[in-house]
Amino acid sequence: MKFREYKLLIYSDLYRITGTVKTATLIWYVMWGGSFKYNFWMRTCLYARNNTLLKYSIYPFARFLLHRLKYKLGISIPLDTKIGSGFKIFHNDRTACLSHISPCRNTSLIHFLNWPLQESEGHLEEPDDLLLVAMTSLPMAAVQHTD
Repeated sequence: MKFREYKLLIYSDLYRITGTVKTATLIWYVMWGGSFKYNFWMRTCLYARNNTLLKYSIYPFARFLLHRLKYKLGISIPLDTKIGSGFKIFHNDRTACLSHISPCRNTSLIHFLNWPLQESEGHLEEPDDLLLVAMTSLPMAAVQHTD
């Protein structure tokens, strides 16, 4: 991954969550942003791990912060997961994603308890664009793709 791609992924995630792409907003969300903070450090780990200069300087620190956020926020997404731009996590509690699932562009990770149901002819239905992500001892999560 090149720096240009890394920057695009970070700013597209930020835009999807906040609707703006400003440096001040980026700094605020990296410091206090919850799920965006997890996205940022996950993408930073992936970028630093593949860069020879950053592998021994920034990667250990970023990996430590990501591991800490994994337990603090209850989000578990392996670094090997290929996630497209505009990734958004709606629910921070006990959310898991399997590494062989590749969420594409503008994907939302939604906790099972927040399952979005659509009303159709007087009864609730599941949307067609949901993909189940985790079926572990944790509650299920779903991925919603919006284009």
